[in-house]
Amino acid sequence: VTASTAAGPTGATKFGLNGGLVSGDTVTLIRAAGETVMGGPYAITLDTFAASGNYIYTYNPADFTIKGRAITIVPDALSKMYGNVDPILTYSTLGTFAPGDTAADVVAGALSRAAGENVGGYLIDIGSMGALSNPNYEVTLDGTPWFFSITPRPITVTTVPGQSKTYGDADPGAFRNVIIQGNLAFGDSLTGKNGRQAGENAGSFGTMQNTLSAGGNYALTWKPGSFAITPRALTLRPVGLGKLAGGADPTISFSFLGALALRDTPADVFAGSLGRSPGETPGTYLYTLGTLAALSSPNYSYALAADSPLFNISGLPSDEIPNPPLFVQSLLDTREQFDATRGRNNEDPNNPDNLVLIPFKRKPGRVYYAPTATRSGGSIHISSYDDFGPGGQIPQPRTP
Repeated sequence: VTASTAAGPTGATKFGLNGGLVSGDTVTLIRAAGETVMGGPYAITLDTFAASGNYIYTYNPADFTIKGRAITIVPDALSKMYGNVDPILTYSTLGTFAPGDTAADVVAGALSRAAGENVGGYLIDIGSMGALSNPNYEVTLDGTPWFFSITPRPITVTTVPGQSKTYGDADPGAFRNVIIQGNLAFGDSLTGKNGRQAGENAGSFGTMQNTLSAGGNYALTWKPGSFAITPRALTLRPVGLGKLAGGADPTISFSFLGALALRDTPADVFAGSLGRSPGETPGTYLYTLGTLAALSSPNYSYALAADSPLFNISGLPSDEIPNPPLFVQSLLDTREQFDATRGRNNEDPNNPDNLVLIPFKRKPGRVYYAPTATRSGGSIHISSYDDFGPGGQIPQPRTP
């Protein structure tokens, strides 16, 4: 009698017999108790042979093996964002469990993946499941290659607000940027350089991404910002001026502090004119920017110096500023005799009375009056400043 070498899944009891028996005789075999893979192999022995006395027989023993029940692990399609922690690699199973067993009784350990943290696909393997799962089962990974995906990390970047330069200065070496959505991982940093729209006049210019990047592990979205070119400051100092009450304002000249930029000249920059606060009565008045600020180059800002002088309107003329002329009748014998030693003859040929206009000057703070004309030593005196030649009737002051 030979027990055939047999194997089967957990719970199977198959035995084999080689040789023939007389009709009606039977032989039964039995194996050692046990239902686990690890407990095997199990010896097969002769159990019952009632007619054994009628036979010459030899028993050849064999072993019974319990093989692990096959369970296939099918990974779920999983991914993570670059920089995040790996999720647990979940799965489903193919195959049946032995009566009374559940997945929790059978599958232990965890799947694993190929090493790496950059964006891409990483092959999933059986990990610790093969070693830690129930040894009564053959737990294997599905034969199809399965990959765990790492996807790009999204960030949104823009220029730090408030960056600027003064008209005529060079741009900064690099613009400062800020991440307004998302964040960098693993100590990563932005590289490259962004830029701005072309232009050098004062104003606002949009910023552009250019070569700015966080690398291939990021999906960078650029939000345009702005960069300002601010006007260059100039300080104006009016030249001290004034006028007599009732006269026209002179053109106000000025000097300036501050450098012109980019080969600009005063003619390129200044337009319009300075002004003053309103009023025509004698006194002092503040200078103003008048039309200069509005009409001059917008690449500059304009301000009056803190120590600017005041504009003066005087009730009395300043030194060497002529009074309205004194009118006298021209009744000399000849016009040649009317020889002014100070000032010039200023006859008005259109005046029917043939009046002569004599400029009459004053010193600041002093008032002079033309006295009644008198004759002295052959000369005619009509004021302390005017000496007319001899002869003729004495001129008399009059109002025109």
